[in-house]
Order: sequence, then structure tokens, then C-alpha cells
Amino acid sequence: MGTGRPYKKRKEREKPERNILITQSNPGNVVPRNIDYFKPARFKGYFTLSEMAREVPCDPSWLRKLERAGRIPMAKRGQRGKLSIRLWSPEQHDEIIRIIDGHQVGRPKEK
Repeated sequence: MGTGRPYKKRKEREKPERNILITQSNPGNVVPRNIDYFKPARFKGYFTLSEMAREVPCDPSWLRKLERAGRIPMAKRGQRGKLSIRLWSPEQHDEIIRIIDGHQVGRPKEK
């Protein structure tokens, strides 16, 4: 069936670096990339998905799932060409933090 030759071991891939901005003044100072230029002028005080995920703190995909399920307030959408950006108001930000702080680990008790 086979030639009797052993298989070569696969090389492990290196993990890619995170998309972060490193300031030139202090290379050890790592800060998230500022994306305020994406926000329309009237939404400058609003929070994008990535900003909200840093504030809460949680994964952005979790916020998307909660929004889709209707468990957190729906974000307004800002259009930048074909790109649609979620934008939450400061009031919604406070409400989302209250909601997520009330979450508990595990499944609800069965009745």
C-alpha cells in the first residue's frame, strides 16, 4: 500500500502579531489604534465595537451576538463607503456595562 517511508513532521506555524500601534517615542508603549476618523462628525462621542469591547471588557464577537439576540441595545450604523460601523451612544454604553456586569458564569438553574 505505502512505500514504507515515514511521514515528515509538520512545522508549527508562528502566530501572527496582533494589530497594534506602537508609538515611536516609547517602543514599549503599546496602544490600540485610534479609529476616530471613521466616525461621522455627529457621532464623535459614540463608541465603536472595538472601543466598547475594550471598555466592557469582552470579545467583540460576544457583543455582536448579544446585539443580534436583542440582549443589549441596538447600535446605530455609520456608513463609510461599503463599511458599516456600529456606534453606541454614551447612554447605551452605560446600559451595556450594567447589563454585562449582571451576567453570571454558567447556565441558569432548571425549574
